[in-house]
Amino acid sequence: HAITAVATDGAGNISGPSSTLFITIDQTPPTITGVTSTTADGSYNASDVIDITVTFSEIVTVTGTPVLALTSGGYAPYASGSASTVLHFTYTVGSTDTSADLGATSLSLSGGTITDAAGLAATLTLPTTTSATLAGSKAIIIDSTAPGAPYLSLASYDSGTAGDNITNQEEIVLAVTAEAGSAVAITAATTAGVNVPLNSGAMTGAGVPRAFFPRNSDLSALADGKYVFSAVATDLAGNTGATGTFTVTIATEAPSAPTALALSTATDTGTSTTDGLTNLTAVTVTGTAATGTTITLYENGSVIGSVVTVTPTFAISLTSLAAGTHAITAVATDGAGNISGPSSTLFITIDQTSFGFRRDHERDFGHGDWCR
Repeated sequence: HAITAVATDGAGNISGPSSTLFITIDQTPPTITGVTSTTADGSYNASDVIDITVTFSEIVTVTGTPVLALTSGGYAPYASGSASTVLHFTYTVGSTDTSADLGATSLSLSGGTITDAAGLAATLTLPTTTSATLAGSKAIIIDSTAPGAPYLSLASYDSGTAGDNITNQEEIVLAVTAEAGSAVAITAATTAGVNVPLNSGAMTGAGVPRAFFPRNSDLSALADGKYVFSAVATDLAGNTGATGTFTVTIATEAPSAPTALALSTATDTGTSTTDGLTNLTAVTVTGTAATGTTITLYENGSVIGSVVTVTPTFAISLTSLAAGTHAITAVATDGAGNISGPSSTLFITIDQTSFGFRRDHERDFGHGDWCR
């Protein structure tokens, strides 16, 4: 309202108008028109600080410390902006806070005030129009949870016994499963604790298994040995998780061929127990080989027996061998599937033909026939 005044004396003389008095009658309280943030979109973890702004329909004055409640479970106390239309609230991410898309749920006075120039208390209802909300106008992720330990496995050929993580492949490939979008740092060491410098120790990607090709720093394949790989994932918010470990043995060198093949003394019958001559069709072949290898006996290219050695000596029982001479060789296969060369040939002769004798002293049989 624009109001002026004039004065009239007793004679009826009227003065000129006074200066104009402007009176504004304001019965409309200030309202919140938008909530957003000056902090860049992205992922944030514990102790990170995010600036959140609340815009009002008119200039407001703040007393005390109003508080903005957030979808992460955290709170942002008032920081600055009194006597303007934009108030700033500071959010320090808590150690247990989490939100896939940070939003504001309410604004409370907490003993303070937010008023306009007329002294009207602001309406604290937050806007619901998507573009006017914190979640709708920004893409801020609150992640205070550390990722799980990465899971590693052997993606390349696991030769020998499947699942034992012993391979004769020099250029191995590891499958790494970790939280989606996380960066995984991988280091390697021998079982004796000696670090093995790798050509690359970091990788990013989705949560599905990612391929990692461990090589020496000069890109050469890792040498034979037993390696312990350690992997740690760091998520987009900067949280670092526990360490996942995986042990793999690279063994490309074939074992030595079995030696000292012989018939066991119990099955090498006759006057000698070392001549390979026997009258038994069920015999035992003994020999020497590396402990833990699988010994396979061959005759004419066919497998006739096998055993896993638990000591440097082995014994393999053979049954139902035919009469005659058998040429037997042995090979050793280690846990990685490496196969030795053949052993020296063991010749076994099975003779079940009994000798004859003349019964000349039994003349009553007539003409001295031969008897079996």
